[in-house]
Amino acid sequence: MIVNNSSTYRKTEIISSRQFAWMTIILILGGGNFIPTVNYNIVMQDTWLTQISGFIYVILIALFFSFLAQKYPQKNIFNIIFEVTGSFWGSILNSILILFFTSIFLREMYSTGIYFQSTVLLNTPIEVLVFITAILIIYFGHMSFENVMRCNEMYAPFAILTSLLLPILLFNEFSFDLLRPVLATDAVDFLRSSVINMGLYGDLIVLGAFLHMLGPPEKIHSSIRSGGIFGIAVLILLIVVVTAVFGYVMATRLSLSYYAAIQLIHVSDFFDRLDIVIYSTWLPSNILKIIFIYFAILYGIGSFTKQEIRPVLNRGIGLMLFFISIIAYDSVLEVYNLAVFGGVFHVVFVHGVVVIPLLIILLLKAKKAKKKKTKQKKQHATYTKWVWMTNSLIFLCLVFLGIGFIWAERYYFVGIICGVCFVLTVILSTYTSWMETKKTPQQKKV
Repeated sequence: MIVNNSSTYRKTEIISSRQFAWMTIILILGGGNFIPTVNYNIVMQDTWLTQISGFIYVILIALFFSFLAQKYPQKNIFNIIFEVTGSFWGSILNSILILFFTSIFLREMYSTGIYFQSTVLLNTPIEVLVFITAILIIYFGHMSFENVMRCNEMYAPFAILTSLLLPILLFNEFSFDLLRPVLATDAVDFLRSSVINMGLYGDLIVLGAFLHMLGPPEKIHSSIRSGGIFGIAVLILLIVVVTAVFGYVMATRLSLSYYAAIQLIHVSDFFDRLDIVIYSTWLPSNILKIIFIYFAILYGIGSFTKQEIRPVLNRGIGLMLFFISIIAYDSVLEVYNLAVFGGVFHVVFVHGVVVIPLLIILLLKAKKAKKKKTKQKKQHATYTKWVWMTNSLIFLCLVFLGIGFIWAERYYFVGIICGVCFVLTVILSTYTSWMETKKTPQQKKV
């Protein structure tokens, strides 16, 4: 348990940079069953390319959180907001942040119930399924966050492995003609679709509630970048699989497109229901994402009392959120609209009201303060090299997209070449971001 007798949490719960990276991956992949389908209406078969906005967001949010950790070590975003803006404005900004986390929680909790009902328990009322999920979350709420992260380390690799195996398992269902032409959509539509993706990637701000558990800012920076880039790469793979199997027309009409794809797997008569096995590896990831957000809400509420009250609030808050989620939605369409369109509004509002003003205040304060840098020069230089290599590869992705928009309409093969180069740079960026975590300076075993 974390005991807090001051304005910050005392760091007795510790997570590793590897666990933080796994958490970042699950926040991207877990619960994302509704998000990409709307983009098929806008950019059609180029939906997978619009995920470039996710790479840019991951780079920026990693810089933001590492900057916060550098200025205010061993504090989470709620404590930092109170310390920077004071009690009055801090209470307002933290309340906005908690409400944002709550909206994500309610959306994911109800969509998980829909996932249950649509795949396995077809005749079970949605209220019962959401209640079961709520009980499970309350159970984890009584544990330490370290235990939750250990569970995530167990389940997340299996979920990712099954996702990586999908192209092999569904290869006989593939039609590469459905992925062509590449970069044939309008640049304005491509930008609109990229902005819509912010409703998904904006969930990564939840990571700010756990900054006090990790340690040096370099660890936070490298963990978010490596986990985020790898998670987006897997998401791109899933979108490519859905597009190549169904085509963008049919994918637009599928609410659970990933699950519909794995239902087509027919390795043999013995593995006829392999979709159940894959589903059983994906479901814990969805629930773990909800648990992460739930802990963030409890930590946010606890920041108002200046002490750890999570065990006291756990049961009441969990049941209250369960009842709100049941009342808030009437249909799958409402959850879908909130996830896609409401998520964009919430992300823009929260970043405009909380994140950007906080960053401006800290930058103004940084100009007045002179810091002494005592870092290991050689190791830091190696780490910086890998960081710049990753940034350069992401920039190359943008370059290839730009070339494709200019020339693909005239020359068909240019779009295909740019698409292949985009994929290769994404794969290389996952490797360089992983090397960032290996070369992170001041790493200590915890």
